[in-house]
Amino acid sequence: MMYVKPIENGTVIDHLPKETGFKVLRALGGLDGYTFILASDVDSKKLGKKDLLKIQGKELEEREYNIISLYAPEATINIIENGKVVKKSQVEIPAEITGILECNNPNCVTKTESFYLMPKFRVISKKPLKIKCAYCDSILDSEKALKKIRGAE
Repeated sequence: MMYVKPIENGTVIDHLPKETGFKVLRALGGLDGYTFILASDVDSKKLGKKDLLKIQGKELEEREYNIISLYAPEATINIIENGKVVKKSQVEIPAEITGILECNNPNCVTKTESFYLMPKFRVISKKPLKIKCAYCDSILDSEKALKKIRGAE
C-alpha cells in the first residue's frame, strides 16, 4: 500500500477514469508553479481503477472545471482548507462551452475572420456528449471535442 501525504490547502480531483489523469493535467496547462501529485491506476469501488490529482495551493477556475467535465463528467472536486474538505462537488458539463474548444470546421467564422472571435459551443447532449458550434453548427462528439481542447496538444 502506498501512502500519499494529504494536501493542506488546494484541490483534489477525484474519480478521473483510468488513464485520463495525464490528459487532464496537460489540458490544465501542466500546473506550472504548483506542487501536485498525480496518482494513476488507483483502486476504486466506483470505477474499478481511477486516477487522482491533488494540487497544493490552487482552487480551480470555471474554465478548468469545464475542461475536467469534458474528460471526466463523473469526477468529484474537493476543496481542501487547513487539511479538511470544505467543499465537495460533482463536475457538470455546462450548457455552453466558450473559449475551450476549437471548431473542427476550417471555414468556421472563428477561424476565418480577420478579428478574433471566441469559439462557443452549445451542448446538445451530455450522454453521449454532442456539442454544436454556435456559429457554423458543426457538431463535435466526445472524441472530437477532446482532440479540440485548446492547449491540450
